[in-house]
Amino acid sequence: MVNISTQSANPPKVFAAIASVMAAVSHVKKTGENKHHRYAFASESDLIIAVRPAMIRAGLILIPTGKEIIEHNSGSKMTHVSVKGKFAFISVEDGSSVVVEVLASAADSQDKYLSKAETQLEKYALVQTFLLPRLMTDPDYESPDNLKAFESWCSSFGGFEAVRGYCYRRGFGDPSEWSTLWREEFMSKVGRGDLAIDIEVEQ
Repeated sequence: MVNISTQSANPPKVFAAIASVMAAVSHVKKTGENKHHRYAFASESDLIIAVRPAMIRAGLILIPTGKEIIEHNSGSKMTHVSVKGKFAFISVEDGSSVVVEVLASAADSQDKYLSKAETQLEKYALVQTFLLPRLMTDPDYESPDNLKAFESWCSSFGGFEAVRGYCYRRGFGDPSEWSTLWREEFMSKVGRGDLAIDIEVEQ
């Protein structure tokens, strides 16, 4: 759920600020690893490192405005909690804001279940607001074969390094770190003409 508030008759600047962050951050590098289930994930630190500089440049701040525990179950080994949280994205230019409401759940065998859920709330608020791609990967999600196919596709535009430089200049990040789905979406956008790669013009 999103609530919008503004004290100005002009278009709220919070929208432009959010759009600026979305343009600057195309993906989040995943340094976390779940060794038991064999998948990589973006930690809270990964997410903050990715979005904080863009938020500062856009004049956008994030403030938690509310939290409510909606479920709390204690078992013999684990305690499970579900939490609802609200976060306000505020433009420092005109004070306009967007309030995002998110849900998160967590479980822990000791007393960290609530802090885990609170961390998830913040991550979900950032991911949903800036439309960031999936934060977890598994062996089937990011395929080496897909990267090879992408590198081959890049040969039509001066090669992989040329396309990588193009992506860096436009804030898309490193294509070798993209998910399979994002690589396919990028190629689809170029194929449809939604995104023009003018490598030769730029070099």
